[in-house]
Amino acid sequence: MAPHRESNFSLSQSGSYGSITSSLAKIENEKKKLPPTTGSPDQDQLRLLEAYQDKDLDPSMSQHQQTGGNENNSRSQWRQMAICLLCGLLGGLLLSSACFSGELSRNTVRSNQSSSAASSPHPSKDQDQVSDDLDRFEYIVVGGGPAGILAASRLAREIPTARVALLESGTTSQTSVLASLSKQQAKKRRKQRAESEAETTATIINVEGTTEGLTVGEASSSAGLVGGALDKFDCPLMWSAVAGTERRIQQTFQLQPDPKTSTYWPVPGVLLARGLGGCGLHNAMIYVRSLPSCFEKWNLTNWDFYEHMLPVYKALETFVPFSQLPSTLVSNNQTGTSTTRGDWLEHRGRNGPIRTSTAGPQLDKVGEYFIESALASGLPWAGANHTGGGAGSFNHIGEDDRIGVGYYEFNIRNGVRHSVANAMLGIRGSTPTWKFPPQEASAESSKQQYTTINDDGIPSNLLVLIGYTVTELMWDKSTMNGIEKPRARGVSFVNHANGKQGNILLRQSTGTKGPLPQVILAAGSIMTPQVLWNSGIGDGGSVANLTGVGKNLMDHPVLGMAYQLNPEITQDATPLYAVADEMEDYALAVQVLNSLDDQTQPDNNHPGGSGYHHNHDREELESKLGTFGTPGFSVGAFLRSPWAEKESRPGASAPPDIQLTVFPRVIEPHQPNGKVIVDTNLLQSKAMLVTVALLQPDARYEVKPGNMKSLRSASHPVDQTASNNTSQATATSKDAIASAFANALQYPLPSIVLPKGKKEYLTNKDVERLAWGMRQAHRIMTSHPMSNFTKTQIYPGPSVMDVEGAEETLHQYIRANQLANSHWVGTAKMGNDDDPLAVLDESLRVRLVDGLRVFDAAAIPYVPNGNTHSTVCAVASRGVDLILAERKAAER
Repeated sequence: MAPHRESNFSLSQSGSYGSITSSLAKIENEKKKLPPTTGSPDQDQLRLLEAYQDKDLDPSMSQHQQTGGNENNSRSQWRQMAICLLCGLLGGLLLSSACFSGELSRNTVRSNQSSSAASSPHPSKDQDQVSDDLDRFEYIVVGGGPAGILAASRLAREIPTARVALLESGTTSQTSVLASLSKQQAKKRRKQRAESEAETTATIINVEGTTEGLTVGEASSSAGLVGGALDKFDCPLMWSAVAGTERRIQQTFQLQPDPKTSTYWPVPGVLLARGLGGCGLHNAMIYVRSLPSCFEKWNLTNWDFYEHMLPVYKALETFVPFSQLPSTLVSNNQTGTSTTRGDWLEHRGRNGPIRTSTAGPQLDKVGEYFIESALASGLPWAGANHTGGGAGSFNHIGEDDRIGVGYYEFNIRNGVRHSVANAMLGIRGSTPTWKFPPQEASAESSKQQYTTINDDGIPSNLLVLIGYTVTELMWDKSTMNGIEKPRARGVSFVNHANGKQGNILLRQSTGTKGPLPQVILAAGSIMTPQVLWNSGIGDGGSVANLTGVGKNLMDHPVLGMAYQLNPEITQDATPLYAVADEMEDYALAVQVLNSLDDQTQPDNNHPGGSGYHHNHDREELESKLGTFGTPGFSVGAFLRSPWAEKESRPGASAPPDIQLTVFPRVIEPHQPNGKVIVDTNLLQSKAMLVTVALLQPDARYEVKPGNMKSLRSASHPVDQTASNNTSQATATSKDAIASAFANALQYPLPSIVLPKGKKEYLTNKDVERLAWGMRQAHRIMTSHPMSNFTKTQIYPGPSVMDVEGAEETLHQYIRANQLANSHWVGTAKMGNDDDPLAVLDESLRVRLVDGLRVFDAAAIPYVPNGNTHSTVCAVASRGVDLILAERKAAER
């Protein structure tokens, strides 16, 4: 699924000096025709660029102007020059420009100059109602994270007659997604202009600040790495920097996040993405499936692993294994089985939309040494006992096969983050399509499994609105079998580009055959409860009294262990002055790999079902991706503690309960909470990190709702309170930042609290398990050869880890320094009728109401065994399967 790549712009491509001078004169003339400037040079450049893009799309132009001629060629030249000038303003080809392009692309929702800018910031909802032609949808999806995008895009593609709306509060995304939005918007503009004489707006929502203006996505894509191909969300290595934006904004630079452009929700204590892609824009891209025992714990008949969920996992992925692990490590695999062939591939997907690949050719040296030390200390290869191959993988389907050390798999395609947003909405050319429910492809039928997708990444019946925060649901009443229930009829929103409110409504269901239209919540485990509370659903709710809303918030508590590295191993890092060359190689390799995908015929006979041949040239290109094409790490381990063994059912294998991840350098999302004083420069350049996460915690938080009544007027001055300590913002300053953000957005933010009556988050058993996990990690780190490359432990430090009988000291350290892993689940969980905290039935329907479902991590009853992203995607896709089955049954 290669994204469409625009041609590179350079001075040599933009014509002669005379043409450039003429182009600049034309640009200056156009500036005089524009409305008054905004005061921001970047915004004025974008408005100028968009004005010319509009002219290129103007259907009133003559055929000669649109299809050829010197005049059109000249326009193309100076239009390209305008883009070059914009790129120059944003930093050209430097990596920092990729960062700024992400910042710039957040401003993709701008005010419509023709609308009434002087209107009240909060008019009545009827005053800013969506136009009659577009206020009726079959499905309205709230939240543009992985779950919401999967739900909206699948429903739109698989029910072509259904109209689907997807609303996301954030305004940023990857370049392929912004380009897709921009292209769709350009088509809508052309159609709108062509129909303007008939006084109709059949393809545009007539609300100020809609997707009008998304051509800025094309502009920002030109400001990334070489040729405008990438932004900071695309480059896998930048995940840690993106995830650390909150800390830098609040602590280092003492700035307030802007509700119009911020890429995160400033809820204290959590890392919460905000943008079209959600957590898929800043997570570490690790792909780890849930185990069968996870779904057994759910105890729900619609969610059996083998019957229901394994087919969904397979349908979502295209798995691409690299040829082999390093030979020195394969020799340690006592089974001698191949890592890429065998019956374990029968459980992997071949034709799914999301690329999953094993750790690539750029395996970090620290990780390799850690594996050797782990094997030497007695830890097995993950999957080594599986006779069908796949040693070193954590994605076998058995609990025993996950135990051990190995290499992670990642959602990366051709060196670029392959998020759900990129896969399902990103602009593309000719690419394999996907089938739901999964259809196994034989060698004879493989050609029929591949067609050309013509929707440019966004189906024509899917409306994507960014910059729209859904405030609450709207209700009607429905009667079925003599029982009257509240029924969702739409959503109310705030458009934070201009502060206006409005509604989007579901289609009227009267006299229509088939299931009723529905609202689908996919705002995540923290924000979905807030939407429910705003809508009268919760403990003592006026619409539905559901005690479990916001309860049962689960995570994988984690601690970091940092070790100083010896000089000889730190020399493996790319020298500072070589970074630019490596970045250039990376960007060019991405472009060439994508072009190869467009040209290569699919081949389902390839082991792993990648759909493409692995040839020598391709492998050489993949090596050119360098560190930029990786998350910067590759190795982890899953351990089974004595407590896990005791809790397993008789005759059943206990799942692992400790996860280790090895980082060659210390990265900021896992730095201690300011309670351990360390040298930041030492951490960043000469230290490595091992994180220890608890997979089956007893610990629970709750989400406490924000109160709409507590918000000040939007015109109230923003509180600029910030911590005087630049290394660590205090709780007070974080609360002030969250309050200021909520008031500016006029949307209440929830908070994370302990359940009533609890004084500590971790239970004693949680602490004991984490202490055991830290001891195991330290044992590996002090084994050969890892011990040859590390010096002292920076934190927790020898005074905590190396003192005999100091277990209580370690326990105190764990309680004081455990971190959130941002693997939040469970706050609107599924459950059976006898579960007092069950918010959803096992078909993801909200209890006591009609027309409302939850498809995100909030629905998951217990935190999965390993990273949660793959299971969140599987739950959302399973939800679509349930809707499709209901439609099919109703149409019989």
